[in-house]
Parts: sequence; C-alpha cells; structure tokens
Amino acid sequence: MGNRYNKEYEQYYIYALEQFLINTYGYSEYDAKVKVMQDFEEVKEDFEMNEKWNFESCNLTSYEYRGDTD
Repeated sequence: MGNRYNKEYEQYYIYALEQFLINTYGYSEYDAKVKVMQDFEEVKEDFEMNEKWNFESCNLTSYEYRGDTD
C-alpha cells in the first residue's frame, strides 16, 4: 500500500507543479508538462519558494493558518 500512496502523491505533486507554472507564468498545459519533466528540481524549488513567500506574506500565525483562532 505504501508504494501506491507514494505513486499517487508523486502524481499529485507533478500536477501541482504543472498548475503552478500555468497559473503563475502563463504556461500552456503542454509546455508545463514538458518543463516539469525536463526541469523538475528547478520548478520544485521555484514552487516551494513561492509558497513560502505567500505564507509568510500573509502574516498569520500557525494557529490562524489552520483556522484555530479561538
């Protein structure tokens, strides 16, 4: 079962990277797929830096981010 989970996670992550390129840089679906296949590590780093910046720029505590504002 672990292998299947890892494969599904990998496929979802690749899809997320493709969507990141499409939504952030205006890539076509085809170009995004090719870019992720050719430059996976580069796209991954860009995605992670962008997500980190977005999270930090919201100025939320971890409790607020999770919705635990009580």
